[in-house]
Amino acid sequence: MARSKNKAKLSQKDCDARWTKKHKRSYYGYKDHIKVDKKSKLILKATVTAANVHDSRELKNLVEREDERLYADSAYIGEEIDRILKAKGIEGQICERGARGKPLTKNQKIGNRKNQKYGRE
Repeated sequence: MARSKNKAKLSQKDCDARWTKKHKRSYYGYKDHIKVDKKSKLILKATVTAANVHDSRELKNLVEREDERLYADSAYIGEEIDRILKAKGIEGQICERGARGKPLTKNQKIGNRKNQKYGRE
């Protein structure tokens, strides 16, 4: 009897969705990863993952050799990202991030604002 109750409960549960936290708040479900054309603002490619997958993990599935530039936030900082971009000949316009005890300089803040602005033109 207990087994059939558990089976009924599992049939209503989404076993592929996962938990993640953002700004100390928990979320359950999925995350969209989207590549958008800078000029037309049209979605060129999209993938869906469980919510616990980091944004940068899907980059390799979204960028292609034909892409000239990647405008992205600081979540895309890292050696693996640099390798992917270099291998595909893509210029990375990635926002810098400060660290504890080492905040962004005035020039870094200006550069981040430019990257954010140009990525939205």
